[in-house]
Amino acid sequence: MIDMFLRGGPVMWPLLLASLVTLTVVFERLFFVIQVFLNRDPAAVEKLLDATAAGDFQSACDIGRKSKGYIAKVLT
Repeated sequence: MIDMFLRGGPVMWPLLLASLVTLTVVFERLFFVIQVFLNRDPAAVEKLLDATAAGDFQSACDIGRKSKGYIAKVLT
């Protein structure tokens, strides 16, 4: 494998760098999706939406700030 890489010439180094960057981004996004899934808080999102529908924006903001869920934080 190393011999084939070296025979590829200088164009192989940017390809290797691009592959490493791509792999890093894939793992980072995978960890992010897992974190969002584990920190889901559908009850807080429902309360936030109900408070917003009722016009109680201060309460909705308080609910969103206290929640660990990503969606509630984005909505806030």
